[in-house]
Amino acid sequence: MWDNRQWLFSGAGLIVVAGFFRFLVSLSNRKRKIEVVLSHGFPTYADHAGPVSFVVEAKNPGAECVTLNAFGLRLPDGRQIVSLDAEGSVRLPHDLYPGKNCIMWIELRPVAESFVEQGLSEKVKLAGFYRDALGREYKSNSLDFDPPAWLRVTPQI
Repeated sequence: MWDNRQWLFSGAGLIVVAGFFRFLVSLSNRKRKIEVVLSHGFPTYADHAGPVSFVVEAKNPGAECVTLNAFGLRLPDGRQIVSLDAEGSVRLPHDLYPGKNCIMWIELRPVAESFVEQGLSEKVKLAGFYRDALGREYKSNSLDFDPPAWLRVTPQI
């Protein structure tokens, strides 16, 4: 049987462990976190849908505001595709507050044409990314991209 002193020390130890766990959780919640998702879509305007585009979304589930300076697409070999005239729900640089998101898009057909012109006519895995003001990069899931196939199914404008 445990006496009162053993119960007291085991209870105090449990409180210390629980407090330490809460401290670790609070530290992880304060880290800068940006979730990036890459998909295909159509930007929509008042009276029509835009061209098929790569849609790169950034979500901030963290507790800190993150300033996003750049976004784009990354090839497996590290090369980047950055659109200088990209459109989106915000203009970069943009302060992405906790619990908020933003969406940028790059028209798909010019990317496919550029790939084919450069001899990259096989299926490739692309990832979306955002870069913050401190130089940290946040990457998305990979998306298979087959430039010749997309050129066959997307209309020329």
